[in-house]
Amino acid sequence: MAVEEKSRYVAERIARTESARAWYQGFLKDTMGDPDVVAYRWVESTRHPTEDICDEYAKVDAYGLGPGIFPKDKAPELPAHPHCLCHYEKVYASELDSYVLNDRLEKEEQRYGRNKETAINHAYINSGEYRRKFDKITDNPDVNRALYYAAKQALIHRSGTRYEDMFWVDKTTGKVVGKILDSTIEEKLYTIKE
Repeated sequence: MAVEEKSRYVAERIARTESARAWYQGFLKDTMGDPDVVAYRWVESTRHPTEDICDEYAKVDAYGLGPGIFPKDKAPELPAHPHCLCHYEKVYASELDSYVLNDRLEKEEQRYGRNKETAINHAYINSGEYRRKFDKITDNPDVNRALYYAAKQALIHRSGTRYEDMFWVDKTTGKVVGKILDSTIEEKLYTIKE
C-alpha cells in the first residue's frame, strides 16, 4: 500500500511539473516574438504552502522594472521546483512607464487648465490591462495592435478636451488608412479648413 501511495505521489508530481513546463514553453513561443511584450511578471501560485524561491522571484526588483518583473530574456525558467504552479503574466512597455508618465501628464494638464471631466486616467490607458482588451477584438493580431495604438493615441491626444479624433484601419493589413486629428468643433468629427 505504501509503495502504491508513493508511486501515485511521484506520478502526480511529474505530471504537475511537466504540465507547468509545457505551459511555460507555450507562453514563451506565444510572447517571445511579440514586440509589445517587453517583460514578464512572476505570479506566485495561491497554493504555495511554504516560502521558497518563488516568493523571492515574486518580490525581487532585480532590473528596476518593479517587483517580480523580468526582461523577457532574463526571466527565470518555470517551473522553479517540483509541484510549482506559478506562472507569468505579459508586461507591456506602456505598463513600465505608466506611473512616471501619469505624474508628468497630470502636472501638464493642471498647468494648462484642461477639462477635468474629459481627462483620461493615463495610468490605466498605459496599463497592460487596457492593452489586453484589444487582444481578441478581431482574429487579426495586426488589426488588434493598430486599434490599440489608434485608441491610445486619440485618448491621450484629446484628454481634457471635448474634441475627437478618428482613425480608419484596414481590416486585412492592420494599417491606418485614414485619420482625422485636427477637428476643431467640440464633440464632432468635422475638420474645418480655412
